Amino acid sequence: MKLSKQDLIKILASLAAFVLLVFIFIREIPYNINTFNRMEVVLISIGAGIVAGVLLALYFKRYAEELIARFQIFVSLAVMCAIFFPSIISMVNRIQVTETGEHLTYVETREVYGMVFKGTLEEDGEISADSYDIVVERENGKREAIRFSREISAGWEEGQRADITVHRGLLGIHFVYPE
Repeated sequence: MKLSKQDLIKILASLAAFVLLVFIFIREIPYNINTFNRMEVVLISIGAGIVAGVLLALYFKRYAEELIARFQIFVSLAVMCAIFFPSIISMVNRIQVTETGEHLTYVETREVYGMVFKGTLEEDGEISADSYDIVVERENGKREAIRFSREISAGWEEGQRADITVHRGLLGIHFVYPE
């Protein structure tokens, strides 16, 4: 069986689209971590991804002749869209960004280990933290953890106003830029 030029182009386009989606997914992880009400945003965007995947499958099912092939199209597109839709929503949210006047209250800092594959080994044999979760309290009383790659809260005391700017995106989702 020899592949035609059109089949080869379709295969390469599919691979390129998959690599692009994986790149976007990895690039968006810090922004997804620093989204306020993260669990609600992720669950809603996963639901929207499943709906988008089913709608795409309804369009592409005409290319499948067998029932099992149609089922595979529905499942694969629903799963892929559910995985990548949170990243796409995060990117769309950052198209138009405005600063909010929300004040965050500093609660505590937690060290995070193992987020990157390179670790810094101190001279005394201790491993340094890869990143830091800054726990803050929002104006509505809800506590949220924001991840930074460096210790920005050195010298902060519990209960003081955190020196972190909250942004509101195009979709109304509040987030903090990771540093």
